[in-house]
Amino acid sequence: MIEDPTKLFSKAMAAKEEKEAEKAMQEGEDYLHSVMETAMDEFRKFEDEMERMLMAENSLQKKAKRMGNSMQKAANCPSKKSAMKGPSFRSKAHP
Repeated sequence: MIEDPTKLFSKAMAAKEEKEAEKAMQEGEDYLHSVMETAMDEFRKFEDEMERMLMAENSLQKKAKRMGNSMQKAANCPSKKSAMKGPSFRSKAHP
């Protein structure tokens, strides 16, 4: 008879420990899920910021290229005009 209450107590303790372990496991999973969500949110923010920076850099490069092309055209314009006004290649002044 004394064996039966001891077995019942042992089974009850094992069940209690199992429930506590399951609860701890669930809390751990919930925490991990929360941390992963936070990390993914931070990654998305980082990705968005990098995309904005790349778009701004690309825009700046395009503006610099247009400005460079304009400056090149402006620099070539006077030299073309002076080449047209200067002695021609068929001039008798050149041998």
